[in-house]
Amino acid sequence: MKNFKILVSIILIGVAFTGCSSTPKCSDERVIKTLEGMFGKTSTILGFNYIFDKSSIRTVDENSKTGMYTCKIQTTVQASDEKMKMALNNLKQDITYTVSVTDDKKNFYVEIIQ
Repeated sequence: MKNFKILVSIILIGVAFTGCSSTPKCSDERVIKTLEGMFGKTSTILGFNYIFDKSSIRTVDENSKTGMYTCKIQTTVQASDEKMKMALNNLKQDITYTVSVTDDKKNFYVEIIQ
């Protein structure tokens, strides 16, 4: 599972194209929609489904200099492969992500770091 986390951190970066005067917070609906766009609400990535628990969102850190937030959200992992279902279905996993705004404040990035 550790290697899977590393792979996820390498491939998932979402960009939202919206005018924003400051960095959206961890639980901002635009951030959640970006996360869901990256993972899908229950879409399959590498044979796994991630179901987000929006009530578990928490801000881990806020960088006052850059305005970047580090956030966590709990997901329930479900395997789409029959062989993996018994081992992984309903496994709870925290996903750590960052939210940052571009210098021109026209876009923001959501990056999965775990």
